[in-house]
Formats: sequence, C-alpha cells, structure tokens
Amino acid sequence: MRIQYMSGLLMDQSDENGFRLWLLSKDFSRKTKQKTLYQLGKFLREKKAINLDTASEWILQLLEDDVPRSTINGYIQAFKRWCRYKGEDWAFEFHKYKEERHIPQSFSIEEIKLFLSVHTSWDVFWQICILYGGRTASENLTLTIDQIDLGRQRILFQKTKTRKARSVPLFWWHVPILEQYTKTLHSRFLFASPRTGKPFTEATYMKDFRKRMAKVGITRPLRPYDFRGTAITRWLRKSKLVLFDVMRLVGHQNPNTTLLYYSDADDDELREGMETDQLVREMLPAQQQFNQTKEEYKKILVNEKIVSRSVSETDDELTITIKKKDLVEKQTPFFL
Repeated sequence: MRIQYMSGLLMDQSDENGFRLWLLSKDFSRKTKQKTLYQLGKFLREKKAINLDTASEWILQLLEDDVPRSTINGYIQAFKRWCRYKGEDWAFEFHKYKEERHIPQSFSIEEIKLFLSVHTSWDVFWQICILYGGRTASENLTLTIDQIDLGRQRILFQKTKTRKARSVPLFWWHVPILEQYTKTLHSRFLFASPRTGKPFTEATYMKDFRKRMAKVGITRPLRPYDFRGTAITRWLRKSKLVLFDVMRLVGHQNPNTTLLYYSDADDDELREGMETDQLVREMLPAQQQFNQTKEEYKKILVNEKIVSRSVSETDDELTITIKKKDLVEKQTPFFL
C-alpha cells in the first residue's frame, strides 16, 4: 500500500516509519489506514506536534467551524491509534460526539435498470454491489476468487467493518455469470489492475460510476455506497425477509442500524400499511374495503416478458387475465 501523507511531518523519522508499520500490522481496512495517515498528516501540517494540548485545540477549532461530527470523531479515532502506537493514554480523554442523523438515500428500481443498461468492464462489480448489499470499497473491491463459492452458491465477505466474515447466498442465475467472469481473470482478486494484480483503487470505480450516471441522466446526489442502502431498504420493505435476516445479510450488529433504512417512510406509505391491519380493515366502509382489495390485486407483479396481463374493472368488479407468452424457455436477469 502506498502511503505518502505524513512524510517529513513528524519530529522523529523513526516515529513516522514505525507508525506506518504499526498500522499495516493491524487488522484495519485499507481505507481506515489511509484515512488515519491523511488526518494526522493534515493535523501536523497545522500544529507541528501531536499531544493533548494541540489535539484539544484542533478539536475545539473544528467544533467552532461547525465541521460534521463524523469528521471530528474520525480525528479522535486517529489520535487514539497514535496513542496506542506510542503507549500513551491522553487521547482516551476525548469522547465520541453524537453524530447528526443521516437519512439513507436509495436508488429506484428504474434508476438501477438504467445504470446497469450501460455495459463496461465493471458490470460484475456493480451487479455484486446491487444484488448482495456489500460495502462498496472495503468488501466488494477486495473480493478474491476463493470468496466466490460457486459450488455452494454463496459469496463470502471477509474484509468487513465489524471484522466478522459473513456468507451471503448467490442467486442461481447469477452463478454462471460469475463463473464466466472468473475465467477471464489473471489475478486472485476479482477486480484488480492487470498491470499490478492488486485491487483497483476507489477512484477507479468512481470514474466508471460517474460516467454511467451521466450517460443515463441520473443527477440526484447518489453514491455507490447507496446501492447497499437500497438493497437493505428493498429487503426490509418489499421482501419476505424479517429484520434479523437482513441484519445477517448485511452484517449489522445493532438492529437500530438496520432500522434506519426502514424509518423514513412518509405518512401516506405508513397510513397505507396501517390500513392493512385486519381490525382497521373491517372497520372501513364496505366500498373502501373492496377498493383496497382491488388495488392489492392490481399491484401483483408479473414479468411482462413472460406473461401478458389485461385488467378490466368497474365499481363492483375487477377482472385480471394473465396469459403465458409463447417463448423459448430462458430466464435471464434484466441486466443481461
């Protein structure tokens, strides 16, 4: 891993080199190591020395400048890592600040279809991000061939935020796609530079992400990480998975973390769900109960490539006709 952030900034050159080696020896993610060195480097360019007094001044200045609490907490974590390396304890006087609540962003199904309609060498990377809810940089970018178990049809995420590996089932129709893709690789990593054989950097997939978003005209401020949030939201709201199933799939330790993706339904969506309660439903006027039943049946999803559907309705009747199309027996996901 190339590290250049702190060069020449520490009082003792041996401290600089020693801290780098200490970080590399720890089970932190690549991104965490880089972020720690970047933050301490930026801090030292201003303060020249790292101790309780200079760190306290720095944090106070960040608070006065209304810097996001998540950024301040990042510096506190960096100071604590430095203290662990030095065998000191002054950084542990700092306590984590309560962070502002972040409302998770989600892609719509149509936006995902548009995004996947653009084909590049990164197709399989984005499919994995969208289908299995992994963390974009730390989990998906570091995947190796032996983490894709085609026999048992599962994917093993090892470089996780919680440092606990988790296994996620593969969709059966995705297995041959992954199998074909792995045959083209010349490195043990799924997404590696052909020149070095090492995983691509975050900047590389971000370049492809921005190109796709621009090409299909998606201008909302969405990030690759939002594919993970979108998967969690879909599983919570639109699938038959229960909360603890979703926690297991995405590696959350706290159910409140998972529920963040469920708690932002608007009042109309909440009210619609509340009215499906059997007691409330039976208290509704008869016509409204019938209309609700009609709407529920009309929302049944079908694959229009396989079946044709016609709907006719009156105030007192709903007729839905579904007919199988004469097609060659082939089921493929929409991104093929």
